[in-house]
Amino acid sequence: MKLLIVSQNFQMGGIQRALINMLDFMCMDTHYDIDLFVFGEGPLIEDVPPNVNIINGKRSLRLVATPFSIVINSYKFIDILLRMILILKVRLMGSAKFYHLLFAKEKQLGKYDIAISYFNDVPYNYFNQGTNQFVDEFVDAKKKIAWIHNDPLDANFDKDDCRNKYKNFDLIVCVSDSCSKNFKKFLPEYSEKVITVYNFFPLEKIKSMAVEKIDHQLSDNISLVTVSRIDNKQKRLNIIPEVVNKLLKSDITNFLWTVVGDGPDLGYLKNRVDELNINKYLQFIGNRINPYPYIKESSLFVLVSKYEGYPMVIGEALILGTPVITTNFAAASEQIISGRNGIIVDFDENDIYSKICEILKNGKKIQEMKKYILENPYTNNTAKQQLINIIDSNDLKDK
Repeated sequence: MKLLIVSQNFQMGGIQRALINMLDFMCMDTHYDIDLFVFGEGPLIEDVPPNVNIINGKRSLRLVATPFSIVINSYKFIDILLRMILILKVRLMGSAKFYHLLFAKEKQLGKYDIAISYFNDVPYNYFNQGTNQFVDEFVDAKKKIAWIHNDPLDANFDKDDCRNKYKNFDLIVCVSDSCSKNFKKFLPEYSEKVITVYNFFPLEKIKSMAVEKIDHQLSDNISLVTVSRIDNKQKRLNIIPEVVNKLLKSDITNFLWTVVGDGPDLGYLKNRVDELNINKYLQFIGNRINPYPYIKESSLFVLVSKYEGYPMVIGEALILGTPVITTNFAAASEQIISGRNGIIVDFDENDIYSKICEILKNGKKIQEMKKYILENPYTNNTAKQQLINIIDSNDLKDK
């Protein structure tokens, strides 16, 4: 079976890791012949299985699909200049026309049984787009499938744009049942196309990578960790310094909170930590290729996002035996049984502070949750069956 999977880039991120994990599983089956068309670049491309045929985008497309912060810090001056010209072009032309022009210059691909657009477009953004459009307009495939990694309601998808974007796809895959349910509410006319496929996790690889030595000291008391793209709009990491400040004002000092990740708001958050003089209790340490030792060695994993689809980091934390405190996004209860393997909290800053305060005062609760996780290990069984159902179904072979 000939498959094409289209991705934006392989920078550090949950969607990229989820794709690699799915490719690992698919490559166990020799009857899949997989092409991977990658618009941009990124370090995680090294983790793509060797028997996947990688097709790279041309120079302009690579620059567009690589975050500007990385281009400006790591690329040659001529590439930075070209990227700035492309920014002006997309603003003048609009994303659809701009990407159509770029795609028309790409190598023409062959025919496929299935083509998958794995990255959903970021709403109201000139870049972080295009995999849907490429599969729809430039790929010859018997069946076309679009993946969606966010809740369409919480992520504020545009209804008219999505109605047009997904009309030619045979299936729309959401990464949680809650996201599927909300997409059906969002565009009920496409309900028959919508299906759930959970993200995959490389269980043994995560566990083996987690034993590496870490380069930052964690707390001798209770260690909290957050691994995230540093983006306050969705991930709401600006809440964390305020929560830490409230804990200290309540004379709660038996913790250290470590934030692993990079992104556009890292400078702001470091400055806020300095302003509040809370460096002893909150550290932003930037990106780590291997974040797993920080998760494994921490007492609690904390996620404070405004919205998520089916976040990789929660599954990774549970695989490593670390209980999770998470905001109540749509699919939170599909991963967390509140009070057992973690705690689901409201989005309100005060509720996040209150629940963390309770746990820091009661260390026994952490041990109870760790014991439950150990007795109920994470598996890929559901995700495997869901993927097999859509890739190998008779319906996907009948044309």
